[in-house]
Amino acid sequence: MKIRVISLLLLLAMLCVSLCSCEVLKLVNNILPFFHPEGTDNSTNVSLNFNIPDPNRCTNHAAKAFDTIEPSCNEPGWKGGQYCINCGVVIIPQKETSPAHKYDNMYDKDCNECGFVREVQCNHLEVKILEETPSTCVINGYTKGEQCVTCGKILNGYEEKDVADHTYDDADDDTCNVCGFVRKLACPHELQNMLPAVAPTCESVGLTQGWSCGHCGEILLAQKEIPTIAHTESDWIIDIAPTETHEGAMYTECTTCHTVLRTAIVDVIVPEDPSTVSQGLSFALNEDKNSYTLVDIGKCDDVEIVIPRYYNGKPVTKIGDGAFLENGKIISVVIPEGVLTIGNGAFKDCVGLERVVLPSTITKIGEYAFYDCALTSLNLPSKLTTIEKYSFYGCDFTKIEIPYGVVSIGEGAFAECTLVNEISLSFTIETIGKQAFYNITEVTSIIIPTTVRTIGDKAFNVEGSVQIERTYKMGRYVTKIGAYAFTTGANIIYAGTSAEWNSILIDPRNYQYNITTSDGSFVD
Repeated sequence: MKIRVISLLLLLAMLCVSLCSCEVLKLVNNILPFFHPEGTDNSTNVSLNFNIPDPNRCTNHAAKAFDTIEPSCNEPGWKGGQYCINCGVVIIPQKETSPAHKYDNMYDKDCNECGFVREVQCNHLEVKILEETPSTCVINGYTKGEQCVTCGKILNGYEEKDVADHTYDDADDDTCNVCGFVRKLACPHELQNMLPAVAPTCESVGLTQGWSCGHCGEILLAQKEIPTIAHTESDWIIDIAPTETHEGAMYTECTTCHTVLRTAIVDVIVPEDPSTVSQGLSFALNEDKNSYTLVDIGKCDDVEIVIPRYYNGKPVTKIGDGAFLENGKIISVVIPEGVLTIGNGAFKDCVGLERVVLPSTITKIGEYAFYDCALTSLNLPSKLTTIEKYSFYGCDFTKIEIPYGVVSIGEGAFAECTLVNEISLSFTIETIGKQAFYNITEVTSIIIPTTVRTIGDKAFNVEGSVQIERTYKMGRYVTKIGAYAFTTGANIIYAGTSAEWNSILIDPRNYQYNITTSDGSFVD
């Protein structure tokens, strides 16, 4: 028991001097084995266990407070706590402080560091009036409103207004007094300038007539573009003259832009017996200097004209305009191979002309070429593409046969050919001009090819034709039918449907026709 009391006293003394004194620890370690080597009280059988301090431990802490770290908007801070400046041991741990935004006062909404805007609870005890501000043409104005002085919140009103109109001194002032904007004043357009029409060519588009204001320049009637037109083909031009041993070369060109359109070979010169051709005819050298045009009958008194193929060693390529005009004596004409063009009115009003032999080389028969002649038949050459207007008006044909390759039949081309009892149209024709077959009375049926798109005014009409019963078989691709195109009461057998027939642009001045379509019959 005494040993236990002594041990306790020594322990208390040691604690009083220094819990960590190295000398005291050594003393205790030396004394305890002396009193009880085993560290056990045998009389009470109680075991005494001592935690012996580390002899290398700091024995004299010098405490120092930690630096306070203020929290940021996103990172925590630290405050309080102590540590030993000798050994660095934390004596009192620091406490963590939560992240926090920084505001000037309790009503400040914007964080001073990161700009975060918080909801601020405010009683809006102090309110000020926001006066109405007028709008101008530059800035928006605001309506009258109220604002909290404490938190700055708009409590009511103070709504943005639209910008105002420009401000001018009077109706004639064109400059805004506020911003300097220059307006375009209304113009009475009293002075008007005509914008002239421009005809289209094969190279450039044309323009319709227009109008503009001569004062302010405003376009009052805009001009519209007119598409370019097709080339106008010239007569054949011999580029290289043929000889008796070598072929020549010729071409046609656009008379506007001079683009070469067609080329061909000119046959070698074949000598002809002068006794077989008419003598005394008058010729003129063409511009190409390599060919001739027959210009008139000259001193020739033949009634059966045989035109020579060559003159002065160069080919004859054209019968000139009006060459035999109103010659009532001639009864036949043989036009040789190599002639390419028959001019306008070349045989017009040759009332006795019954027979004409055309060469295969003919590519153009001019307007009125055989107007009111007595021709009973004619084989049109296959190189024709256009039959010009009134070219065979009033002839005594009994049959009209249009060769393959002809695309257009001109106005009145076969009008008043009253003896014709058969008309055969080729499947290349696209346009039938007005009065093309006017007053042909003996034909009972006509087939209009599917290639035809346009039928002109009175194209197949017969004057006073109430008694005539005629049937027209028509392709389905016709898009336009002119006025009085067919005989009165005509029977039209149309290859398309009734709906397709109704889609055709038909002049309302047509007579009533009996229409038969692929899906029924009706009177139109």
